[in-house]
Amino acid sequence: QEAHGVAGMLGAAYKYLRPDGAWDVLNLYRGGEWQAEACEAMPTTCAFLQANVPTARDSWVVPNNEEVVLLRSSADTFVPEHSGAVNNQINVHFTISGAGSAVLTVGGKGKELQDGKALCFQDSFSHSLNHTHEGDRYTLVIRVIHPDVLTHPKLKA
Repeated sequence: QEAHGVAGMLGAAYKYLRPDGAWDVLNLYRGGEWQAEACEAMPTTCAFLQANVPTARDSWVVPNNEEVVLLRSSADTFVPEHSGAVNNQINVHFTISGAGSAVLTVGGKGKELQDGKALCFQDSFSHSLNHTHEGDRYTLVIRVIHPDVLTHPKLKA
């Protein structure tokens, strides 16, 4: 419910990737800060996540090591292959609604998304999105520190 209620707050996502179609974002947690306006609009989501994010602020090596964003893609959207800058973060893509036949391809393997299901992968792997069906797809992306960094003393920043 909250995701659909903030539709007017979303702006163009990651323009440098030059996606075909419409791909929009609302930052809930970015740069180490919870975004007050977004969290006022999505209080249940933020309250749930604030208990767990950040997971390991002392292990960050780039500003977006941990973040929470709401993404929306529209029919006929293709987000080209891209990857994160470092291999110490995991992306958790939780499709809220509108999965339809949308496919997230990670490391050359396509996976059809499903409403109410998550897909997790290391952000440094090349990934892309192909949303070919009608309607909007809403996804909550939670980026956290890779658990190996937390348990391996030589990997901590």
